[in-house]
Amino acid sequence: MAQWTFTCIDDDNCKTTMEFEGIFLPHVVEKMEEFLKGTGFFFDQLEFTQLDDNDRLSIEDINVQLAQAADDDTPGDPSY
Repeated sequence: MAQWTFTCIDDDNCKTTMEFEGIFLPHVVEKMEEFLKGTGFFFDQLEFTQLDDNDRLSIEDINVQLAQAADDDTPGDPSY
């Protein structure tokens, strides 16, 4: 079974860690939501969408989207 570890180290060097096992996406998304809320993020719900085979992106398209998302964040500006 896959083992997951989420770790957050804040500005005060306080470390928050969550570890769990899971192989199903709904369970992993639920745990990620708990972790993010536990580390101070505020939102209603974290969701996932299952795509049809026709909607799947190529690895190249995913890499382009990740690069664009990385350029979208302002250093020092929290997303809450």
